[in-house]
Amino acid sequence: MDPRQENLAESATAVLSTWCGVLALMLVVHAAIVFSALGNNVPVSQIVPVGVGILLLLVGATMGNLRPNHSFGVRTRWTLTSDQSWEKTNRLAAWLMCAMGLGTIASGLLNNMYMLLVVLLGGVAVLLPASLIYSYVVWKQDKTRHEQ
Repeated sequence: MDPRQENLAESATAVLSTWCGVLALMLVVHAAIVFSALGNNVPVSQIVPVGVGILLLLVGATMGNLRPNHSFGVRTRWTLTSDQSWEKTNRLAAWLMCAMGLGTIASGLLNNMYMLLVVLLGGVAVLLPASLIYSYVVWKQDKTRHEQ
């Protein structure tokens, strides 16, 4: 269904690693909850944030290598009509996502739920508008962009 199917195929490693990461996180969380329900002393409140942080790191590490597509990555009107905007915006989002991942892992290891809340909500509050605004700024400066 993606009009840029060939680019999505070139990004298969990033997409597949993200899917595998999500499945692995779900497996770990499920196992932790089951073991905890069976009466074992499992630190679920630490396992989940560390797992989410690792997933954020994985996604961030692969985002910078994505090719423009309509399925995965920062997809705005501007990133989809400018290869330069796509590349720069996804690299910025990748760095921000990795920073969120590191903060999430740290909050999980410290078992600090307040820090976790600040990192995740603050990270999303920075990541979304920064990506949106940056994609427009780069698009506006790109002389090779194409209108959709």
